[in-house]
Amino acid sequence: MPHDSMARAVCKEEDGVNYLSTIRRFDRNVRLYLVTLATIGIGFVGLFSLLINLYLLRLGYGIQFVGIFGAAGVLTLALFAVPAGIIGGRIGSRRALILAMVFCSVGLALVLLSELMPPSIRAAWLVSTYVLSWIGGALLLVNGSPFMMANTTSQERNHAFAVSNAVLPLAAFVGAIIGGLLPGLLAALLHVPLDDPAPYRFAMWLSVPCYLVGFLAMMLTDGRTQERPAREAGPTGTASAGASTRRFPYALIGVMMLILFFRLAADTAARSYFSVYMDTSLHAPTSLIGLVSAAAQLLAVPAALAAPLMIGRLGLGRTFMFAVLALSASVLPLALIPAVPAAAAGLLGVTVAATLSMTSVTLFHQQIVRPEWRTAMSGGVTMASGIGQALIIFAGGFLIAAWGFSRFFLSAGALTLVAAVLFWAYFRSSRRAAAPLEVATGAAVAEVAPEPEVLAVP
Repeated sequence: MPHDSMARAVCKEEDGVNYLSTIRRFDRNVRLYLVTLATIGIGFVGLFSLLINLYLLRLGYGIQFVGIFGAAGVLTLALFAVPAGIIGGRIGSRRALILAMVFCSVGLALVLLSELMPPSIRAAWLVSTYVLSWIGGALLLVNGSPFMMANTTSQERNHAFAVSNAVLPLAAFVGAIIGGLLPGLLAALLHVPLDDPAPYRFAMWLSVPCYLVGFLAMMLTDGRTQERPAREAGPTGTASAGASTRRFPYALIGVMMLILFFRLAADTAARSYFSVYMDTSLHAPTSLIGLVSAAAQLLAVPAALAAPLMIGRLGLGRTFMFAVLALSASVLPLALIPAVPAAAAGLLGVTVAATLSMTSVTLFHQQIVRPEWRTAMSGGVTMASGIGQALIIFAGGFLIAAWGFSRFFLSAGALTLVAAVLFWAYFRSSRRAAAPLEVATGAAVAEVAPEPEVLAVP
């Protein structure tokens, strides 16, 4: 074997050994939090998210209402993101996460009781109870990253959150398989057709006990754990790179909010309307929709686990740019080829690219501010992402009715491309970005921790 090939093989072997040894050092709180993420992945990301739009269609609502319903939840995330950060700062991230699980489980249970309501108020009930669950989603998203950072060392953070970003889609894979198969099985047991809402409603009830298990896992975490100074500075002491001033970083937070506002357009359009597109335009069976969704979640697992290795070699900035460009391009099969294989390929590409872009950009925006501003940055970008997603979901119902799916998916891909242009323009040309740019190319990758994807909860 040539010397350079042997060296690469040795490096890969060392990477794998270091990866596994780092995982074994995870704190008990981290492991319990991963259990919580797994329950969310099964109950919401995999099962509830797959079936809820199909359920609404079978209740007699149109695509416009599907858009309003989805947008109401994500807009709640946006509006409640900053208050969620304030609550976490007051009561602690652990208690905020426990409260989040309560809101999520109660909200989703109430959504599934909508058929008990009079038809005149059913639509309002659906939207308002879904909003309640997304208050929990905001608490979870904003406070999850600070909780993990308080329970990991600087050497563990990259790997801890790579694993967390793998656990969520892996669990969602299981949930999507269950969600794809259950309606058909329940329809046979109940002797009703698949266009009846009952099989979908009963299948989605599994999401509630999943959240209860996550609640119990968070209750078992140690609330006495305190973040040690060593956890904020690595061997090189670069934890505050790019944030040498103690003034509130309005400019950096504002720029990152604008970038995150556009980043998720393609991802939101594809994932929010994939099941509707497959059901109404391609007439695919629910089992096939669930299988494709599960495959997409499964592909996100190696993407999440590979993210630290890719970032270490390309740097945060290049990884993010590559991922966003891939995300924008991945909607093209969905937009241009009206066939199930093309739609499946589009969703697979979107999911992998979104995973990579999420990991790299969150590492970036958490690194460029001081530790005391991380919650503010997390709340700000979560709010911006939520507003961007809400607009895509809300407008999607009306734009699809007016334009069709093709033009809608193309427009979403173009908006995601704007995020890449803004990131490149600001962090390559602005003198104020000199220090963050050093971080973005890999100077201190191991010192921060990414948060879950916005659409991952409530």
